[in-house]
Amino acid sequence: MGDNSLAAEVWLLSNRISPDRDAEEGVSIRSVIRNYLQYAGLPPKQDLSPKDIFDIAEGRAAGSKEAALKAYELMGEHLGDAMANLVTLTDGLIVLGGGIAGAARFFMPSAMKAMNGFYEYPPGSPMIRLVQRPFNLDNRDELQAFLEKTGREVPVPGTGTTKYYDDQPKTAVGISRIGASRAIALGAYAFALNRLDD
Repeated sequence: MGDNSLAAEVWLLSNRISPDRDAEEGVSIRSVIRNYLQYAGLPPKQDLSPKDIFDIAEGRAAGSKEAALKAYELMGEHLGDAMANLVTLTDGLIVLGGGIAGAARFFMPSAMKAMNGFYEYPPGSPMIRLVQRPFNLDNRDELQAFLEKTGREVPVPGTGTTKYYDDQPKTAVGISRIGASRAIALGAYAFALNRLDD
């Protein structure tokens, strides 16, 4: 909730891939359209919708499929960078929603690659970007790896009990299947119910 009830203005995160733009300008459908036009060598002011770019990427509509795929890939890099920043601060799971989530198969590989990326500390010595290992829950193998217990029971001194400990923290990214409006409404409802106890 914060001091100003700003609700974490995630869209204003910095954008290290395009430093002159905020995070939203790297992950919005505006950016996908803008980058598609650039990669396709078309003038800016074209009348394209998100569905048009998706259909071009699918090969179901006329246009440059390669440019559409590259535009989604670049969006994924921006998204992965923003998600890595978020889980560094919040240490939670990420659920993506909205209309553009329907194109996840085009941008999630590059988003996950960005989250699993490295920093160069010092140059030539890569350091992993995140402490926790990110998993794409829409990928069957990654879902299985995320759910797998990789830790162990550790004795708690002086208590005679044990606690589960995993020295490899995990986080995950999933795609909402119920739509943004319903997900937001359910989240608000759950939040309100939780506040009734206060």
